[in-house]
Amino acid sequence: MYTFEVLPQSWSKRRSMDKPSRQLLSFEVIDFEQVDSHRCTMKVSFDDGENLSLDARVYVNKTHTIQDDGTIASKATSWGVQAISPNGHNIVLRLVES
Repeated sequence: MYTFEVLPQSWSKRRSMDKPSRQLLSFEVIDFEQVDSHRCTMKVSFDDGENLSLDARVYVNKTHTIQDDGTIASKATSWGVQAISPNGHNIVLRLVES
């Protein structure tokens, strides 16, 4: 079983906030696989009552280091899932436990 945490996103630096943004109440990631760019489904519920099923993509953050022989080695450091709702809300989850 996988455990995720929500990474808060804010557009307030780039857009004026004429009304409070809605809050994500719950989410479920379906068919998650720890494979970079894997497509899965994210079901989300918002505090205004809207429930959405979104196309999502798995991503991996990597740390790159230069070895003594000059080659570059990369290591997966964190995994996550990202989806964007039709009205522009960006939902990003970080994998906490696998």
